[in-house]
Amino acid sequence: MRRILIALVCMVVAAVLLLYLFTPHQGPLVETVVFARAPFELRVRAYSEVGMVPGGYFYFESKLPRETKWRPALTFRHDNMPQDRPYAGGIVNGQTGYVYSGWTYAVTTDSGKTWNRWDASRDLPGWRCCNYSLIDSVRLESSGRGTMYLGLIESTPAPVPRLHTLDFGRHWQREPAGASDALR
Repeated sequence: MRRILIALVCMVVAAVLLLYLFTPHQGPLVETVVFARAPFELRVRAYSEVGMVPGGYFYFESKLPRETKWRPALTFRHDNMPQDRPYAGGIVNGQTGYVYSGWTYAVTTDSGKTWNRWDASRDLPGWRCCNYSLIDSVRLESSGRGTMYLGLIESTPAPVPRLHTLDFGRHWQREPAGASDALR
């Protein structure tokens, strides 16, 4: 009976250890980058992933200069930890800023107090997972007009080469046929 109990305990310990080793989870902080500082701050914190897949977690946050607590804007997980920074963002005017990575985008129009998130897996009809370079670049004007340029890769093509917004990217639509490429 004692041998059976010891064998069961060993099997449980082995199962927990294997689960820990094979289940990806956040590892140590690798990098912190502040995108912009005025009139509010945008930053990203990159963490390596612990487990069998060497991925990474990217946390985008914002805060007003007089605040101490950072507000979450967007979180994105890459299957690998890219050498180049797989994210971008910026501040358009005193209240509007944006960040993006992979197939996700977030915009604030109230200095980072609240964020509107766009996710191709949910908001782009016809898109198939997983193009980690889907959002190639974003260009926004102070009027709210803008263009999101999509990166194409053979295995997961984007259904359209670019999207258009009139509200800083709170909503993105397919660009009308024959529309000019004035923002590029």
